[in-house]
Amino acid sequence: MNHPPTWPLWVVSRELRAARATLVLCIASFSMVSAAALSVGVRGIWLELILSAGFLAWATTQWVCVERRRHRESAFRRDVERYIHILSRSSTPE
Repeated sequence: MNHPPTWPLWVVSRELRAARATLVLCIASFSMVSAAALSVGVRGIWLELILSAGFLAWATTQWVCVERRRHRESAFRRDVERYIHILSRSSTPE
């Protein structure tokens, strides 16, 4: 039986919309922390800056993983549909 490959443990949002929303939230968070770092200075907010940059990197990697999997699945689906279409054309009497 053909089982789909399992997701990596670090991928939390497995749907494209959820992964995109997570990425948008992390971008907003990083932007706000960066703006605060510009006004306060990096010394006072360095931990928040590192954490938000880490979450931004994680969300970007997660979104890329989900997007690649979506492309692979849609390509596989197209190939199966094409194969079924070819088989149905060859089995119909002329």
